[in-house]
Amino acid sequence: MFIKKIFNPFAFLSEKILLAIGLLGFIVLCSVSYCFKMAMDGIWHIGYAEGKTTFQIIFQNALIAVVSIVSLGILAKIYNKKSRWIDIVNTVFVSFVPNIFVILISGLPYFNEASEKLVSMANNPNEIMNHKTELFIVLISSFCIIPFAIYSVILLYNGFKTATNMKSWQQISIFFILTFILNLITQFSL
Repeated sequence: MFIKKIFNPFAFLSEKILLAIGLLGFIVLCSVSYCFKMAMDGIWHIGYAEGKTTFQIIFQNALIAVVSIVSLGILAKIYNKKSRWIDIVNTVFVSFVPNIFVILISGLPYFNEASEKLVSMANNPNEIMNHKTELFIVLISSFCIIPFAIYSVILLYNGFKTATNMKSWQQISIFFILTFILNLITQFSL
């Protein structure tokens, strides 16, 4: 039962508690984004925001939230006319909470330095193997990030499924196609 509550809090918590968790999480996300100079540039992607002001980082994160809410809200209404906007808002904001940990891990100085060093050697794969420490740091950090990224996707899916009573494989496929396209569009336009 505890596992179900962790992976689908939307079925167990009231909309007010979910909204409070989501909004608090979004505020923390924006704060952490500013501290580590990172911002959401897609529903499932976080990028570096060097040179951006606090307002620009908050605006970019908020823009991703609004685009996600509107897009998923329209799809929810198509799937089930009784779907409520508050459930979609809660789904999007709560699914952003694991991204706080993604930013915290990605923003660690060791990870950044090791990543930059490896990226600078991208044209010479043999040179990368001479820097095993940096490669190890990036791999370990990536393995730490992956569970939080997956958890974010699970929360988005379960929240949307709960809000719309989505059941068929066609609806699930359209949901993932929409979120993938939404991620690509926002990532390349911001």
